[in-house]
Amino acid sequence: MEKLREIGAASILVFALWPFFLPVPAALGSEGDCTVDSDCAQAQFCLRDSLSCSGVGTCEDIPEICIEIYEPVCACDGVTYSNFCVAHSAGLNVDHQGECEVTTQAVPFLSFPYAWILLVLLISAVALVRLNRSSEGTP
Repeated sequence: MEKLREIGAASILVFALWPFFLPVPAALGSEGDCTVDSDCAQAQFCLRDSLSCSGVGTCEDIPEICIEIYEPVCACDGVTYSNFCVAHSAGLNVDHQGECEVTTQAVPFLSFPYAWILLVLLISAVALVRLNRSSEGTP
């Protein structure tokens, strides 16, 4: 019983102190470093060093107006934007200059949602047929 009390006391202590071990987020809209967009104010995004999708950046205002000049860039979401400003107006950093590479990958059959259901039904049907045959005495 004494051991149970010790465990209970330790649990209460852990639950009481866990918030103090969480990382402290930057104040919203504060000047300075950020690592994700949520570190910034609502009309800002975390602008990282040029041509980088990760790391430390600074909170910058999201551009509202961009010039119409075509200098394609590949943003960190894998989409090609017409220029840096347009990518930044979407709240995105730029991975590299130029268009994004289009990659095609074969989709495995079992990645489709209904493929697993079909596979289970097929296995169940085979099991039922075998069960029927064994109950009739047929191998």
